[in-house]
Amino acid sequence: MDTASYRADPVPGWQAGQHYLVTLAPTAALNGAQMEAPLTWSFATAQPRLLSVEPQPYAEAVPLETGIRLTFNTPMDEAATAGAL
Repeated sequence: MDTASYRADPVPGWQAGQHYLVTLAPTAALNGAQMEAPLTWSFATAQPRLLSVEPQPYAEAVPLETGIRLTFNTPMDEAATAGAL
């Protein structure tokens, strides 16, 4: 048994910019091999990144009623993101 034998697909998914600690309890493989102890590891997901801004920074003659659009590399919590602006 090795780490290539397992796959984790959380629902709804991993959150961006988070640290995770995972522990796999001892279990048996289909061929009967046994884990002797829990297996623990940690990892971090990438931070959200701003991909584009509309209108472009330093754009001139932009009407006041023009909306602002920010595009990120990951889904964002709309209320939290708007509150941060």
